[in-house]
Amino acid sequence: MLLRLSTLLRRSLDEEAHEVPLRQELAFVNDYLEIQRGRFGDQLTVRLGVDPMVLDARVPVFLLQPLLENAIEHGKGDDNRTTISVSAGREDDRLCVTLEDNGPGIGDRALMREGIGLRNTRARLHHLYGTGASVQLGSASGTRESCGTRVEIRIPFSETPS
Repeated sequence: MLLRLSTLLRRSLDEEAHEVPLRQELAFVNDYLEIQRGRFGDQLTVRLGVDPMVLDARVPVFLLQPLLENAIEHGKGDDNRTTISVSAGREDDRLCVTLEDNGPGIGDRALMREGIGLRNTRARLHHLYGTGASVQLGSASGTRESCGTRVEIRIPFSETPS
């Protein structure tokens, strides 16, 4: 766990780019999740469904970590377990990244007041892509309104030069 933490800290201090390949962001996320699995054990399950064709897509550095942190913090199910699904794929000229959890859902009050992590993510995306980016917060797909939260991010698709 200490090795993962030192890797995370080193990456956060060394990273100067505004964008990185999605595969690099996912490697960072994996280190972060290993630390969280050390804390929560088998009460935390994360499923990744990433289209291999988008692994070279450019994404803002540290895009996923605050969203995963929110899902871990607020996404506990009734059984005190957290299940998070992360998917990424291309839709026309956009990269679509989606996170869903199995928690109690966002409810009406959360729609009116976003937390710092989501607000900062929205502001960063607006700064980098203007109106070309979107962040949508809602109920997880296929669930009743009060179960699960879904965050969907869409940004212009661009690949890392070979």
